[in-house]
Parts: sequence; structure tokens; C-alpha cells
Amino acid sequence: MKTVRTWMVIADAGVARVYESVPGNPHLSEHADLTLTEDVPRGRDLADDRPGRSNPGVGASRHGLQPTSDPRREMKRHFAEEVADLLDREAGAGRYEKLVIAAPPTMLGDLRKAISERVRERVTLELDKDLTKTPHAELEAYLEAALKR
Repeated sequence: MKTVRTWMVIADAGVARVYESVPGNPHLSEHADLTLTEDVPRGRDLADDRPGRSNPGVGASRHGLQPTSDPRREMKRHFAEEVADLLDREAGAGRYEKLVIAAPPTMLGDLRKAISERVRERVTLELDKDLTKTPHAELEAYLEAALKR
């Protein structure tokens, strides 16, 4: 009988950690080689001091330009895509059969949009909670209780 490996991805906008749970082993083991990090600077560090100015061509008035997108938000979406790509590669290699994802609501939404059908089929539980700073022992208990629901 094949061992069913359950992976647990704990992510936020800048960190993604992968843990594995196998039957018969009461503890989670972290896959440190699969940890992803992204340095997401503060919004004020990405933007200019003032928006650019525009002269529509008639008259002396000038108007401030608003950015077309939030660069910080785009970085977070890109990070979710990186996490989704990692999960897809590892699913293709047969490294896990079930997947639990725990992330804050915005990141969870970004991951839902980015993951492939192959990964989506393996998702057994989604937790809309930021657990990235939770100590390992508490994380084991939290996820064990969540899986029993």
C-alpha cells in the first residue's frame, strides 16, 4: 500500500514554507529546501515622492497622474505564482498526494488563482489564517486539529 504524503504550505506575501506529514509519524517535517522568500518592501519605499504631472494640452492647468497599478500588490501576486509553480513541479514529480494551504485571505485568493488543476485536485483543506510566525509545536497541533474537522 502506498504511503499518502500530505504537504502543508504555510504562506504569506513574503514567505512560504512546506511541511510534510506521513502516516505513522506524529510530527511535521519541514522541507527547508523548498522554502521561498520574497522581500516585499513597504509601499512608500516603492513609490516616488510625488506622482508625475500631466498637461492635457489646453490651458495652463496640470493634473497629477495616478499609478496604474500598485507595485507592492503586483509583487505579492508574483510571489503567489512562484509558490504555485513550485507546488505544480513537485506534484508532477509525485512528491505529495494531499495538500493543505494556510495563508491570509488575500494570499489564499492569489494562490487559488495561480495553482494548476493538478495541484487543485490535491487540495484537501484551505485555512485563511497567517501561520507563518507560529512556533513549530503549535503549528503541529493547529494543523492536526484542522485536519480532524
